[in-house]
Amino acid sequence: MFESFFSLTRMPFGSDLPVEELFRWQAFNDGLAYLTMVVKYRRTGILTGEPGTGKSTIMRTFVGGLKDNGQPVIYIAEAGLEPRAFNYLVLTALGVEPKRDRTAAKKQLKSRLMEYLDNLHPCIILIDEAQLLAPAMLEELRLLTNANYDSVSPVALLLVGQTELRTRLTMSHTAALSQRVGLRCHLNLLTNVETKDYIEHHLKMSGANRAIFTEPACMAIHQYSHGVCRVVNNLATTSLLIAYQDRQSLVDEGIVGRAKAALGM
Repeated sequence: MFESFFSLTRMPFGSDLPVEELFRWQAFNDGLAYLTMVVKYRRTGILTGEPGTGKSTIMRTFVGGLKDNGQPVIYIAEAGLEPRAFNYLVLTALGVEPKRDRTAAKKQLKSRLMEYLDNLHPCIILIDEAQLLAPAMLEELRLLTNANYDSVSPVALLLVGQTELRTRLTMSHTAALSQRVGLRCHLNLLTNVETKDYIEHHLKMSGANRAIFTEPACMAIHQYSHGVCRVVNNLATTSLLIAYQDRQSLVDEGIVGRAKAALGM
């Protein structure tokens, strides 16, 4: 709607930007480096962050990079995941027909994973929204990471979720799993400078050849969003829409304030 008015080639703040065009702020780079270490050292790790802080964006970039290098990833995002379904999902992803009996299926899984001991790369299992996993599923993951392998693990297990995941892993009934977590990373929010750079980068990648947001407008977006990427996107998009409706070629802090009100913030 407003793209042609601002001489843009696409919606600048959507979630479908190509991975290579994403803005890489400090927490983004830290998250990627952390995930890479989990896989390299075949560890269990957790990546946490508040809603909208870029976890999905980082995972999309990370998984895409692994696939480009020929490293498949078993990605699971099922809030109601149960141990039986987990074993079946992993076995199927690894090309094994699961047996109906749960005990037999678990033996199948352990046997299949043993094949990764001598592989150059581990079996990579990434579980999203892990803060929603049931206690039984967390116990299943403990058993998976506690299997009697040699000194090298065949599995790199990544648990990604909201801050609640960290809290759950401090509880007594998850202490054994928590002890198996060798690497932990929590995503920080965008700083004031990063918010401005984020906005300008997305506009540039969408064809902008001039400044569209004033510096005070970028500062206002940071103030209202607290540096949460998803909220930055919403505020920036709504600001562009208001500016378009007013036929204003520059977005100032007043327009951002109206966008904030329009979003009910």
